[in-house]
Amino acid sequence: MALILETDGMLSHLRLEGAMNIAVAAELKAMLLEALDSGLGLRIDLEKARDLDICVLQLLWCAERQWRLANRGLALQGPLTDAVAASFANAGMESLSITRPANALCEG
Repeated sequence: MALILETDGMLSHLRLEGAMNIAVAAELKAMLLEALDSGLGLRIDLEKARDLDICVLQLLWCAERQWRLANRGLALQGPLTDAVAASFANAGMESLSITRPANALCEG
């Protein structure tokens, strides 16, 4: 499991790698708050995520809402593994946009 947050001055980039579950929820929340405080758009890279539990999905849902309320862009970037895609579908979160190109940023 790894969470990596970087900022390039234009965007914050958050990478989720491995199985993401309640064990990383507090760290993920802290990184999302740090990214929100930066005042930048956010790109969340899910390409190397193997599984997302409901705690992580709820944090991603809340992040999308916060960036939308702040009128900033948020993109969830894939492609997704079958397990991660199923996690979104099982949680009823198919409405969150997943982009494929590395340079895409869509409004949440």
